[in-house]
Amino acid sequence: MSNDRHDLHSILSAENAALRACIDVLGKEQQLLLKGETDQLGLFSETKAQWVLSLTRLGEQRQQWLIDHGVEPTRTGIESFLNERYPDDRPEAEEWLKLLTLATTANQLNISNGIMIAARLKSTQRALQALFSSARLPAAYASDGSTVGYRTAHQIAVA
Repeated sequence: MSNDRHDLHSILSAENAALRACIDVLGKEQQLLLKGETDQLGLFSETKAQWVLSLTRLGEQRQQWLIDHGVEPTRTGIESFLNERYPDDRPEAEEWLKLLTLATTANQLNISNGIMIAARLKSTQRALQALFSSARLPAAYASDGSTVGYRTAHQIAVA
């Protein structure tokens, strides 16, 4: 295996490892959401920020490797390159397919978690609106110090 080939394989393997770690975190986050233990979600923010940075760096390395080797840094470009350059010996192609599968899984988990978080946020906002309305309080302070209104507008008459 040439050094260039080893480099590509190493980059793809590292991306796969980072994606597996990302999927693990997203899976744990999803379990907390399903259990309703949302107070623990903040524990994942630093970890998620680290893997986003890591995945970004690794993706940039892969793209630079492709550019350095005259390959268009797109999905079509890498797949054409792998098929032409290594038609019989396919470890890089296997790593590439794993990467695509893992990226799809991570994306689906992230979307699913986002939907659950949005639903919980909406429910919390409705509960706060009901509490503030019952207490006849017009607003509260947000974490940034701004005022957030919780009263809903009631139309009295239409002219």
